[in-house]
Amino acid sequence: MKTWTFIGKRISEARQALGWSTEELARRFKTSGATMSRWQSGKQRISFDDLEKLAKLLKKPVQFFLPGWYVDPESVPPEIVRLTNRIAEIPDGEMRKRVIEGLTDQVETLLEVIPDWYVDASRISPEIGNLIQRLNEVSASATRSKLIGVLTGQVEVLLESITTMK
Repeated sequence: MKTWTFIGKRISEARQALGWSTEELARRFKTSGATMSRWQSGKQRISFDDLEKLAKLLKKPVQFFLPGWYVDPESVPPEIVRLTNRIAEIPDGEMRKRVIEGLTDQVETLLEVIPDWYVDASRISPEIGNLIQRLNEVSASATRSKLIGVLTGQVEVLLESITTMK
């Protein structure tokens, strides 16, 4: 799917979630219905400035409209949210970078053992977002749960050792 088609589809989804027609969204955005229709169909490119304003109006982060940069918070397992929050407690710098690199390496190793693994490169976002997306693509819930359990345990041990070093 082309970027502009993707963005248009997301505009339409966000609009529908609010129960608005295309004409209602155009009126609220102060543009023509024709322009809004072209944006939604991907036939006309929307400027980033307009996309930012539209995102606020539609009550979505701008990343929601950009391919590969949005992870739906509802799809993230609570264990991963907790781990992400714990990692965020580590001050920016070399230690945080090493933790993220270590986790990335461990996840890559674990995912190598899953047969028929496929990752759409256009959907990969940096660092933890990448890990979350890859974990969310594991189809077998038992396998996914095991992966999350192993990662959770390893990260807890790693974070505990970092905490005691302070």
